[in-house]
Amino acid sequence: MQAPLVRGRCGRVNQGAEPQEETKGLPGSWKLGILALCLGIFLLADGPIWENPFDIDRQVYLSYLAIPPLVLLASVLRRTWSWRWLFLDTLELTCFKFGLTYGIAIALWAFAGAPKPAMSEPSENKASPARATERPPVPTPIANHLKAKLNVNLTGLDGEQAFVFIQSGLDHLHFPVPSGAVSLKLGTRGMVPRMAIAQTWQALEWSSQTSELHTAFGKRRDGRVVFNMPVMPEGRGAKQRLKHPLGLVHVQCSAHKHDRGDAESGHLLVLHHPFAKVVRGDTQVEFGEVPEGELVVAAWTLKDGLRRRSVRHKRNSPLSLRLSFAPSSERADPKQNK
Repeated sequence: MQAPLVRGRCGRVNQGAEPQEETKGLPGSWKLGILALCLGIFLLADGPIWENPFDIDRQVYLSYLAIPPLVLLASVLRRTWSWRWLFLDTLELTCFKFGLTYGIAIALWAFAGAPKPAMSEPSENKASPARATERPPVPTPIANHLKAKLNVNLTGLDGEQAFVFIQSGLDHLHFPVPSGAVSLKLGTRGMVPRMAIAQTWQALEWSSQTSELHTAFGKRRDGRVVFNMPVMPEGRGAKQRLKHPLGLVHVQCSAHKHDRGDAESGHLLVLHHPFAKVVRGDTQVEFGEVPEGELVVAAWTLKDGLRRRSVRHKRNSPLSLRLSFAPSSERADPKQNK
């Protein structure tokens, strides 16, 4: 039987040469299918993206990571596998996906506006749900004989920083807004100071420790975003006023990903009253002129979560209580505060 004749580049006929099929990439319909799957991951992988458009990093990463294995699987199914086309198809789909997802994100950010602060508090810090208005509420007049000192003894901290504050019991009162601003900086290792306290309507002054642009990204333990604002390089600070008692807010720089766990974050406690302090190690904290009432006094550390005690604070009667972070002490809510 005569061997097949194959015409060469110069028109010559090569006898005995086998015709070779050129390996091609995936057809357009397969690429559209892969692109649709990646788009679905971007939109729905971590919940509908339109419900929280300011926290989409995870969806973006997952949608990119899905492209290479999907291209590989499609190539194997079509028996068109080659390293060259795996690279080219992956690169092409990555570029198309970037354009689509970036356009969708820009549109969502434009229509969503600034992230709205949540009215409710995180479970470990149910401070006063003071109503937010366009102006600070008028301070409630409180007679001096209705106030007394409150001393809190903290033990078992082992040198660790802690928030000490009145968690509840002052919901019906309003307090003067401090005139001074809280100075906060973002740098290569997150927020400085690492733990800070702000009162509602008090000015927050954000600045950058470096020559880079940062973003102050604040969210609660339940994952809800409460603010996301740019922080300019040195010498150009940004001011902010939080009108809601947000409780415990964890702050990261979303531009540089200082989110290697809570240890690389900052922690901001936002309350509607002034009875809160940041301390380090075992100590005694004194709050002066605390109004009488049924109070819940709490302390929080990154390592051990929340400790709290309910007390009855009586007028003209100084009160002392103890909060222990020793291993034998029981947590207030271990499921929510670990």
